[in-house]
Amino acid sequence: MWKIIIPLIAIIARGPAFPLPRLTALVDVASALGVWKTAVREAEIAGASLARLLACVDNLPPVVLVGHSLGARLMQSTLRELALRDRTLIREGHLCGGAVGVEPSAEWRRCIRAVGNGGRIVNYFSTRDMVLKALYRAAEMFQSKPIGLCEITGIDRITNKDVSAHVSSHNKYKDDVPRWFERLDPSPPGGA
Repeated sequence: MWKIIIPLIAIIARGPAFPLPRLTALVDVASALGVWKTAVREAEIAGASLARLLACVDNLPPVVLVGHSLGARLMQSTLRELALRDRTLIREGHLCGGAVGVEPSAEWRRCIRAVGNGGRIVNYFSTRDMVLKALYRAAEMFQSKPIGLCEITGIDRITNKDVSAHVSSHNKYKDDVPRWFERLDPSPPGGA
């Protein structure tokens, strides 16, 4: 991590004139990273809390989870916690522009265990999402590629939908999601 921060500090601080704006920019970057890390931590905590809540409800019908951006990270946390409890309460999960890493694949294999037989996780991604392309990658110190930019590969029952033709930016998912869900089969997997 420091291998990236030190050059970033050097780039911002470089130059003979106007050092104060550069210092202000450095403080702004550090502040933004702090906000990002807090948001990530809160999404993880909220996801684990949602899993505990779902796990203690009796006779719960299969659940469909939908998450955009950090909501996809919250979903991953929920799925992970349910899998640790050996609970298969999820019918489907829909990840839209997910601000959560595509790796490690072992994490996604664990998550799919919380999805009932015949269920699935759908990853909607757009290669045109500049928020994920630039800001997510920078906030994660270029150590992680978000699922909102690419496919989650090699895992049964995780499908990917490239929506780049319809989603031109990170906040455009909300415009098309209702149309995608109108086409979903409302019956639970396996009939009924």
